[in-house]
Amino acid sequence: MLCTIAQTIKQSVPRPDLLARIGGTAFAVLLRGTTSEKAGSILEAIQKALKEQRRRHAQPVTFFISAIACTRAPRSIAELMHHAESKMSRMRVNSRDAIEITHVDSAPTLN
Repeated sequence: MLCTIAQTIKQSVPRPDLLARIGGTAFAVLLRGTTSEKAGSILEAIQKALKEQRRRHAQPVTFFISAIACTRAPRSIAELMHHAESKMSRMRVNSRDAIEITHVDSAPTLN
């Protein structure tokens, strides 16, 4: 299943700078130089493809897709991961497929 998820994501992303499995069923995609609007379109394509895979394989899986948009360089990868994981934790409460993009400039910085 994880291999299928990674392949589906990779096929849905035009030339990703990085696609990595973070752990469990969590993946990260780096889309350098991509606007929030374009990233939203890419995330919707990923979600659509994953839903099709879920339907095809009859898997009871829910997809939470959290994105971080940066207009400034983050201080660290840990800062990006903190924002993404915080958003994912809040998204899981709804227990249904979701996509959300957080802008780092408007999010609180780490101490």
